[in-house]
Amino acid sequence: MSKKRTTFYGRCFLCGYSTTKGGLTRHLKKHIAERQGDTPLVWLRVMDRAWASAPSAYWLDLEVPAALELDLLDAFLRDIWLECCDHLSHFSIRYQGRRLDFRAHPLGGLEEEDLPTMAEALEWLQDPEKESAQLARAWANLTGFPEEIARQILEQRQNDFPIEVSMYGVTVGDLAEMADQWDHEYDYGSTTYLRIQVMARYQGPAPDPEEPIRILSRNYKPDIRCAQCDAPAEYWDPEDGTPWCAAYLPAEKTEWALPIVNSPRTGVCAYDGPSDPDLKFEEVYLPRPKK
Repeated sequence: MSKKRTTFYGRCFLCGYSTTKGGLTRHLKKHIAERQGDTPLVWLRVMDRAWASAPSAYWLDLEVPAALELDLLDAFLRDIWLECCDHLSHFSIRYQGRRLDFRAHPLGGLEEEDLPTMAEALEWLQDPEKESAQLARAWANLTGFPEEIARQILEQRQNDFPIEVSMYGVTVGDLAEMADQWDHEYDYGSTTYLRIQVMARYQGPAPDPEEPIRILSRNYKPDIRCAQCDAPAEYWDPEDGTPWCAAYLPAEKTEWALPIVNSPRTGVCAYDGPSDPDLKFEEVYLPRPKK
């Protein structure tokens, strides 16, 4: 007998309606059809992708100006869901058969000014010789291999290596034109993996210049229960993943237990929720009583 899948609920932040993620997709399409204006906008759905076989308990529906640069979207995801210790992060897409990683800070021995721009990366796709020379130099700096040997290895396995691109100067609209699905990773040690889906591109009302990203909907906080008494859990044991309520939290774990918050990073590293109170949403879905 197959195990019943858990259903997760979210709230529309335009009108307050609560329903499932699929229900919110249909619901938001109606809102977007009514949102008239002249500003190019992109509807992005951001989801936790930690468990590919299970439905995501965490999601954000965001209305983002197409002209917004990727580093500002990255900053927003950090502010609302991710930031704990100023870890590195990047966006990834598949384009013309290659993976492109959009970073603020380079890896692999490159200096920050050596990260190619979007225009240079697209040129590399048409001229692999330039890419090989750049990557070989970076890998030689990192590993100490002679540059010619590094280049031979890279040319044999070129498709295994992403092209690293500077996220500065790249807009949400640029990426939406290149791919409907993106990945985002925060922290390369205890990584939080996100999947970003381009749901729609449309003309709509101009955003607030001070807060250009608008939350259309987000999930209610998952109902996680204490391992000991089945009451709502308040703390997460980062060592073994055990949820505890305050009454049953072992005294020896008090010092490093993490609060359970409404984020896919709950219980990871030192994450304890967004620092901005306006970005907190800790409500648990309460179904309407049956008549």
